[in-house]
Amino acid sequence: MSIKDLENLNSRQMATLQRKHARETSRLTEGHNDLKAEIKKANEGEIVDLQQENIRKIASENEKKEKLIEQMKQHLEQTSKMTDAQIKDLKNNAEKVKQVESEKLGIDRERVKSENDLYLEELNYRFGKEHKKINAENQNQLSTLKENKHHQLAESENHFNNKLNTQTNAFTQRFQADSINQKKIQNDLEQQFKAERFNTNIRQQQDMSKVVNTHNQTLEVRDTQFRKGLKEQDLMFEKKYGDNLKIRNEDLKRLDELNGKVLTKMKSDLKESLQTTVSRSDDPFYRFTELKPTLKEHEDSIQISLEIPDYDKTDIQLTFHDKEAILSFSRRYDDSRKEAGLTNKLHKVESFTSRIMTNHHLDAKSVKSSYQDGVMTYTVKKA
Repeated sequence: MSIKDLENLNSRQMATLQRKHARETSRLTEGHNDLKAEIKKANEGEIVDLQQENIRKIASENEKKEKLIEQMKQHLEQTSKMTDAQIKDLKNNAEKVKQVESEKLGIDRERVKSENDLYLEELNYRFGKEHKKINAENQNQLSTLKENKHHQLAESENHFNNKLNTQTNAFTQRFQADSINQKKIQNDLEQQFKAERFNTNIRQQQDMSKVVNTHNQTLEVRDTQFRKGLKEQDLMFEKKYGDNLKIRNEDLKRLDELNGKVLTKMKSDLKESLQTTVSRSDDPFYRFTELKPTLKEHEDSIQISLEIPDYDKTDIQLTFHDKEAILSFSRRYDDSRKEAGLTNKLHKVESFTSRIMTNHHLDAKSVKSSYQDGVMTYTVKKA
């Protein structure tokens, strides 16, 4: 068996341990859920008792309130009988007082109305007189203002026209003089720029020739020095490489000897480990690691199929909870080995549980099972 096969076998064993851990976790979760359901059921019972006690208390309070309301009703009836006569007397007195007051208010209303009419007539006469006076004064002021504004507007218009003509003539003369001066200055600047550019070009050519000669001389000197240093460096590296190669060959020889010893030891250890692994892999306890049931639904029943070895078919159990079908399986394993004077004993108990949601209530009494070609089949009727 190669190292790769051994790694695959170890990975399968790790997967088995992970599935076992997952199953234990699911079993703990189921126990926790069952405990929660019991606590919830107990709480619901306590809630029902509290509700009944509360209903009884409310009923007793209602009885007390009804008695109190009945007593208040009796007192109200007595009070109403006593106050009816007083209310009747008050109504009669109120009607008499109302008639007297209405007569007084009618007389006062007529007197106030006549006084107001006289006052309004006097106000209207005063308002008309003042309104006519104000209109006459406003008309006189408007005519005076119109004449003054016409005179001021004519004077302002003449003044601005004269000022505009004067400024236009001055600007035209100044603009013509500035144009002549600008052309003269531009011609002088162009001639000066051409002369400076010509002189600058001659100086740059002379400086460029000097720089090129100096650069060529420097390059020749550096090239000679570089070739000399490169030759010396090659000789030094050849010597250093030869010494390092000799040392590396000696180290490689020693590593080959150590590698041979390590490989021999690893082969012997792997041989022993593989023999132990092969003997365990032949055991059905390691080959069978999970349940893989399949569900097939018919019109009036369901069929659950499961692959399982012949020697384990009696250890499988099928139960039901609501609409779930639960497959449970338990097995035991005993092993004893002697290695290097030591005796190691192993005792294992493993349980598997698979839950299948059927979406139907099932009749647990109608379960029929059959086993053929390594497949256990259960047939259950729908409830």
